[in-house]
Amino acid sequence: MVLMSNWKHHKHVRSGDQLSMGERAADVMRNSMGSWPFVFSALIFLAIWMVYNGHHGFDPYPFILLNLVLSCLAAMQGAILLIAAKRADQIAVN
Repeated sequence: MVLMSNWKHHKHVRSGDQLSMGERAADVMRNSMGSWPFVFSALIFLAIWMVYNGHHGFDPYPFILLNLVLSCLAAMQGAILLIAAKRADQIAVN
């Protein structure tokens, strides 16, 4: 079993310049979207959107545009999480 802190030095795991652009992007997305800063920044964004657009703005209550944006984000996050899981499997198997 490969330790996560030591996987970059494992002989069967490609890293750095050996990775494709998609694999590097999957690693970056996995590390950023699966973090507390992402969760808190998303909550702050939602709160600001609701406060600004609640009474005046381009997307008044019931926030139809916000619902569309969140639906698109959820659809993309599902695909991104699958890509990241595939990448994690590549690391774990080797």
